[in-house]
Amino acid sequence: MTPNIIDVKAQEDYQILLSFENGEMKIFHMKPYIDKVFLNNCKIRHILQ
Repeated sequence: MTPNIIDVKAQEDYQILLSFENGEMKIFHMKPYIDKVFLNNCKIRHILQ
């Protein structure tokens, strides 16, 4: 079973830090997705830069 995400923090260079309920932490690189419709928003781009 996949653990639930309990926290998300914006990092530099379009990355987010995901914290899971099992204590695991992962960095997810958002740069490949930044031009997709759901991320094509100036406010979201500003947060992730």
